[in-house]
Amino acid sequence: MSDAPRGLRIDDPGQAGLCAVTADELDAAWHQAGTLGYLRVRIALPPSGDRDALLDALAKALAFPDWFGRNWDALADCLGDLSWLEAPGYLLVFEHARQFHAGSPATWNMAAEILAEASAQWQARDTAFWALTT
Repeated sequence: MSDAPRGLRIDDPGQAGLCAVTADELDAAWHQAGTLGYLRVRIALPPSGDRDALLDALAKALAFPDWFGRNWDALADCLGDLSWLEAPGYLLVFEHARQFHAGSPATWNMAAEILAEASAQWQARDTAFWALTT
């Protein structure tokens, strides 16, 4: 996870990725993504760092299909697809990420790796896929 660069450009797939942002940066990103017609979702992470709770929160927020297997590979498959939620770009906001990370660093690190890989896959399709943490 990187710090959000100054002048975060939500419309630039080349900048997209997993970033920690301030409240002001989040507000600006949320507004800009809405203007661009991006799919915007907020995911409230449980403070426990529970993997299953994380997977369930993502599945609910992104309306994962029935074939979602509630495991890391299935998460990667769903985030790399999203054909059921076609949009010109994606903005996922992970609330309480610091607390979640403190509860289970290994679980958050795996999720972060999958989110970064998904962003790279979308980048190759010239589509912005942002995962912002607060």
